[in-house]
Amino acid sequence: LVAKSERAMKKFSQMFATRQIQKSYYAITFGKPRTSSEDDIIECTTATATTTNAAVVDGKPFSVIDYPIDGKSAVTLWRTVTTISSPALGGELSLLHLLPKTGRNHQIRR
Repeated sequence: LVAKSERAMKKFSQMFATRQIQKSYYAITFGKPRTSSEDDIIECTTATATTTNAAVVDGKPFSVIDYPIDGKSAVTLWRTVTTISSPALGGELSLLHLLPKTGRNHQIRR
């Protein structure tokens, strides 16, 4: 998102602050994420993240991952859009749709 004027930049900043704009990302990952359930726990290097299948966005089910960053909750909704075989890489590639619900630095990368 790029503002073409200072006025637009201020308006966008205000809209982000009041959560009127929702961030949406797509990521390509190696492997196929398993379907989440209430009991899934993803082990992370610095914390334990829990995953549940508790959200529906635009009629599509999303899993929820809550991975603490700097001691604060960092919630991201995610779903697998598609998975394809990649013989060149020796495995599968998955396209994920990610919707961060909190605004932690580097939330998607972690």
